[in-house]
Amino acid sequence: MNRVETVSPASGIAVVGVGGCGLTVLRSLCDEGMQGVACIACDDDEAALSAFSAGARVLLHAKGNRRGVDLCRNAALASAEDVKSAIPAGTRLVVVVGGLGGCVGAGAMPVVSRLAKSVSDDCVVLVVAALPLSIEGMERVSRAAGVVDDLLLSADGVMTVGGGDVGQDAHLTLNDAMSSQVNKLCSAVRVLSVYCLASPDDAFHSLQLMFASGGRALFVVGEGDGENRVRDAIDDALHTFRDASLGASAILLRLCCSERHELTLDEFYIVSEHVKKRFGEEVVIQWTVDNDNSLGGKVRVALVASRVKGLG
Repeated sequence: MNRVETVSPASGIAVVGVGGCGLTVLRSLCDEGMQGVACIACDDDEAALSAFSAGARVLLHAKGNRRGVDLCRNAALASAEDVKSAIPAGTRLVVVVGGLGGCVGAGAMPVVSRLAKSVSDDCVVLVVAALPLSIEGMERVSRAAGVVDDLLLSADGVMTVGGGDVGQDAHLTLNDAMSSQVNKLCSAVRVLSVYCLASPDDAFHSLQLMFASGGRALFVVGEGDGENRVRDAIDDALHTFRDASLGASAILLRLCCSERHELTLDEFYIVSEHVKKRFGEEVVIQWTVDNDNSLGGKVRVALVASRVKGLG
């Protein structure tokens, strides 16, 4: 099995899931009914790929019986033409998603992002990656840090979720913690795809400007309830960076609320002022607003920032 043909979506958006984590994200997004986006699964596990039927499948041809980062990197290089041909013609945004704790993600994601960038000079390539937790061992944590450095050279922007100590998630079971990581990765993909689907030409141009100089990007999501729900949602999203002095070039905000509890103009003003307070008065803010009736009176804020300073 090399590849399953897919129809090129009019949206110009492709999401490439790499490794087991990447495939889990693709399945979750497809189960939610995400439309207008080309899904491409890349893995060295033929059985896992066979179970994915919602898009293109690229088998990374690993030579040897033992898995390792170098082996997976070489497998991605050996499958370069399959990866490039799986990306539909006319694609203007490629989101490469996966985890950096395992061998496939750590080995293949830099290669896949570099290949995606080679398809078209006008294509924006963004990476959304899950970092390993400290409890997974310092070898994995250190390796992932090196992979991020490599990704910064191959993609227009790199967003990471997770990593570090378990912190406020210490009460979660292992399965719940993994599900939380997947949900964050899915949220990042949704923010980018919804933004581009709403007004494609303007959105793609804005993303090109946002990530023109490459560098580290930030993705966070938070929720708030009650009288100060929008301020609390932003504080919840940025709780990890509470004591950090952050700066950013541009920010993409996705705000979600229920139809019965829509955002007021005053709340939009609070969001704008609170974001500028954290990222600087000169930061450019792009907005999208969506309804999610499951939130009740809550507000969910998802934030993507480009060229971020102060991440450490």
